[in-house]
Amino acid sequence: MMTKIEMGRTPTVFVSSTCYDLKQVRADIREFISEQLGFEAILSEYDSFPLEPEISAVENCIRAVKQRADIFCLIIGSRYGSVADSGKSITNLEYINARGKGIPIYVFVSKDIIANLPFWEKNKSADYSGIVDSPQLFEFVAELRGKENVWTFGFDNAKDIITTFRKQIGYLFFDSLNIRSKIYINKLPLSVQRQEGKALKIIIEKPEAWEHLLLGEIFEQAIARNAELKRDLIYGFSFGKIIEKTEANEILEFINLKTNEMIAFSENFRILFDEVLPDALGAPGEPGNEEKIIYVGEKFGALYEFLLRWGLEFLSLSVKEEWKGVINALSKLWESPVSDIDAYMDKYKKNMKEAILHIDDYKISESSTLPKTVDLTLTLKEPNLDEFYVELEKLEKAIGITRH
Repeated sequence: MMTKIEMGRTPTVFVSSTCYDLKQVRADIREFISEQLGFEAILSEYDSFPLEPEISAVENCIRAVKQRADIFCLIIGSRYGSVADSGKSITNLEYINARGKGIPIYVFVSKDIIANLPFWEKNKSADYSGIVDSPQLFEFVAELRGKENVWTFGFDNAKDIITTFRKQIGYLFFDSLNIRSKIYINKLPLSVQRQEGKALKIIIEKPEAWEHLLLGEIFEQAIARNAELKRDLIYGFSFGKIIEKTEANEILEFINLKTNEMIAFSENFRILFDEVLPDALGAPGEPGNEEKIIYVGEKFGALYEFLLRWGLEFLSLSVKEEWKGVINALSKLWESPVSDIDAYMDKYKKNMKEAILHIDDYKISESSTLPKTVDLTLTLKEPNLDEFYVELEKLEKAIGITRH
C-alpha cells in the first residue's frame, strides 16, 4: 500500500548508495534535489539525516526509508557495501523497504557494471575484483533487472543521473497532476478518494475488467491488514484478559453464543456474495459501481477479521478440564472458512491474470473468439463438526448434561 503524503510539506527523496566510492556523486545529487527541485534530500552522511541513537546504523537507514521517503533514488557503483546480518547490503535492504512502500523508485547503475554484467552471467566463478568489491553486486543488479523487473538507467557521472532524474520527476509530476484533476473533475465520492495506490489507479484509469481488478485489490488489502491477527491465532498468542467460566450453564451459554455467531457469519457472507456483490459488479455488459465494490471489499475485510477474532476469543477462555475437549473442538471452526478464503484469493489472482492476458491477446489478434469467462465465485464449505459432537457426547456421559 502506498504511504500517504502529508499536506504542507515538500517531498522527501532518499538517496541510497555506498558512500565512499560515490561521495562526489552523492554531493552533486543532494545539491540538485535541494537547490533545483526544492525537495528534501536524505543522505546518511549528512547531519540532516534523521537519527535515532538507540538503534543501529542499519536500523536507522531502514527506519528513514519507511518513515520519511516519498521518492527513492538508488545509485549503484562498483561497491556492494557493508553487509548486514541478513547477508544483504544496507543499500539492498533500503531498496527492499522502499519497494514495500510502493513509492516511486529510480535506479541508476554504473555503465561499467552494465557492460560487464553479461560476462558475469556467463562465467560467475571468474575473478571480477578489478570491477566490483563483491560478486553480490552483480547478483543485486541482475535481480533488479530480471526478477524485480525494475527499469535501470546507466550513468558515467552525476550529470547523467541529474539529467535523467530531472526528466523522470517531470513525468511523475505530470502523472500526479493528471490523477488529481481526474479526482476533482469526476468528483469522486469520499469512499473512493480514501483508496490508495493500486486501487485508486484502477478506479481512475478503469482498465479492462476494472471491476474485478478493483475487487481483488481491496480483498487483498483486507487479507494483508489482518495478517498479524492471523499469525497471533495460528501461534496461540493471547493478549486479552483471561475469562474464567466454571459453571456448566455459563459454558453452555458461551458455546451457544459462539455457534450462533458462526451461523450469523455464514448468513452475512452469503448475502454479501450472493446479493450485494452482483449488484456492485453490474449486469453483464454494464459497468460496475465503484462505491458498491469498495463497500463489498470492506465488508469482506470485516467478515475476515471477525473470523480471526472469533477464534482468538477462545485463547482467553479458561474452563475446567472436562470441558476442554468440547471447547477445543469448537474453537477450530474458524479454520475451514479462513482456509477457503485464502485459497480463493490465490485462485482469484491467478484467474484474473489469465483473463487479462486473454483479453490482451483477443485485442491484438482481433479474433472472433470471445474473451475467456472466469469463475470467481467463492463458496465456503460446511465446517466439520464431527469432533465437536464426539467431544460433546463424551461430556454428556461424563457429567450428565443434556443438549437443548
